[in-house]
Amino acid sequence: MPPSANSIAQSSNRKAKTTRSSNVWRGSLSDFAQSLNLLVRSEIRVLIFVWALAVAYLVASKLEPNYETLALLVISGYFLVLGIYFLSDIADIEYDRINSPNRPLASGRVKTRHAEIIAVSLISASLLAVSMVNAATLSLFVVFLLLGLSYSIPRANVKRIFPLKAVVPSSGAAVITLAGGLAAQGLRPVVFFIAIAFALFALVTLLLGDIADLKGDSRTGVRSFPIVIGPKNSVLFVMTIPIIIGGLGVAFFQLAQLNIAFPILLICFCAYSSITMRPLLSRYEEPEVCRRVKSRMRIAHFLMQFIFLLGILAI
Repeated sequence: MPPSANSIAQSSNRKAKTTRSSNVWRGSLSDFAQSLNLLVRSEIRVLIFVWALAVAYLVASKLEPNYETLALLVISGYFLVLGIYFLSDIADIEYDRINSPNRPLASGRVKTRHAEIIAVSLISASLLAVSMVNAATLSLFVVFLLLGLSYSIPRANVKRIFPLKAVVPSSGAAVITLAGGLAAQGLRPVVFFIAIAFALFALVTLLLGDIADLKGDSRTGVRSFPIVIGPKNSVLFVMTIPIIIGGLGVAFFQLAQLNIAFPILLICFCAYSSITMRPLLSRYEEPEVCRRVKSRMRIAHFLMQFIFLLGILAI
C-alpha cells in the first residue's frame, strides 16, 4: 500500500527537524571552537608562568628531568594559568571596555558563557593532570588557584585594594615557581632564588600595565600603585626592581650554587631592563608607549629565567 500524504508529511517534518538540530549542534560547536581560539590567542602572556614553572623543574632536577613529569607539569600549568586568566577577563569586561576594547570578551566576539565553561574545564583538567605528579605540587597549584580566584572574583575585590593588587599576582608568580621545584622533589636554595626573582620581575610588567591603564583604573575605583603614589613615582619604583634583582644575584649566587657567569649575565640583563624603561620617565602619560615597553619586559621574563638555566651549568 502506498504511503499516505500524512505519513509523507510527518516523515518530511522529522527529517527537517533532525537537519535543523544537526545544523544547530554544528553551529554551536563551531562558535565554541572559535571562542576558545580567540581566548587562547589573546592570552599569550600565560607562557611566562609556564616557562618559569618548567625552568624551576629543570633547575631542581639538575637538568636531568623525567620527561613524562615535565610534560604533565607544563600542560597542567598552562591549563591552570589560562583558566584563571579567562576568569579574570570575565570579571574585567566593563574595565576592559575602557582600557582594552578589542579584547575578545570586551568586544563581544566571545560569549561570557563560553568563557566560563572553558575556564572551569581547563582548571579541572589542570588539577587532574598535576595530581599525577605528586601531592605537594598539587597543593601549590591549589594555592595558586586560590590566589587567582581572589584576584578574579568580584566579591573578593583584591584588584581594587592597595597594595594587594600588586602583592597577590606577585605571590602567585613565586608559588607557581616553587611548584616546579616540588615536582622535581627538590626545593634547593636556587629554586627559592628563582621564585623571588620571578615574583619581583612580575611586578615590573604588572605595574607597567597599571601605568598604561591609569584611565580605566581611576574610573572603576581600582587602587593601583600609579593612582596611590603617582605614575612617575611608579616608573621610578619599577626601574629599581631590576637593580634589586641584580644585587640579589651578586650577593647570593654562591649560596645558590650558581656559576660565576650568572651574576655577570644577570647584571647585564638588569641594566638592559632599567634602560629600556627609562623613556617612561617623560612619557608615562602615553598608554601605547607603556604597553610597548611592557611587551619588551614580557620577553625579558623568558631571558631572565634562561639565565638561571645557564647559571647551573658547570664552568
